[in-house]
Amino acid sequence: MTQPPPALPPQIAAFDEAQRRTVGLMRAVAVNLTAGMAAGDVVRLAKELAPKEGFSGWFHEPVVRIGAAVGQDPLRARLDRSVLQPGTLVNIDLGPATKEAYGDLGITLCVPGAPEPEGLAMVRELAKGSTGYCSRWKTMGEIFIFAEAWCRNRGMLLLDKDSVGHRLLPLEGWHRQPALARLALRWRPNRLHRLNFRRMDGIFSINPTAQVGDIRASFEEVVYIHEEVRQVLGRNSLDEVGTL
Repeated sequence: MTQPPPALPPQIAAFDEAQRRTVGLMRAVAVNLTAGMAAGDVVRLAKELAPKEGFSGWFHEPVVRIGAAVGQDPLRARLDRSVLQPGTLVNIDLGPATKEAYGDLGITLCVPGAPEPEGLAMVRELAKGSTGYCSRWKTMGEIFIFAEAWCRNRGMLLLDKDSVGHRLLPLEGWHRQPALARLALRWRPNRLHRLNFRRMDGIFSINPTAQVGDIRASFEEVVYIHEEVRQVLGRNSLDEVGTL
């Protein structure tokens, strides 16, 4: 019989609730995607739907990348003029915030009208494997090395050169505002890069981006690590990683 996850401290529980609402927001955006929409249309849709899920601000505003723009930095993605078509891949990254916490979720979807390419499932497994590899006894740099090895062993290309994720800071102290918590991610000690020897303890976003053939995709999840606890926030189990 599967044991229920342990009760979370109130601060972490707030992040879990925010992430669950973010999953709900992502679902609402996904079911409203239609052919002909540009990235800006999807961003506006997410902003319109966010208050209905109980959000009042943003850790980071929605980032939408279509087709070949998947894997590019947000500025280049904003300059892309691609539109959704049946079978097109679209990556949506949402970071909505409440007064107590914020979510951070990314998913790559295949626009309805064509079968999902096999490579997309391979990148989803990369996200699931990287998230499952996290533990209190791993360093932040080991997650990067794991993702890199996973890709190399399966004929995939890890597109991340700097990091495959980052720490999520609680809304307290000088970073009590989501925008300031976002600013703190520029510090390399908070990023999952190869040379980060700090052991994992806290809340982390896991977000490897990979290429399989001509498919470029990423899936972002949030995991809480403390002592013997590893819990994917906003999810009921590791099996739900990368899904809606």
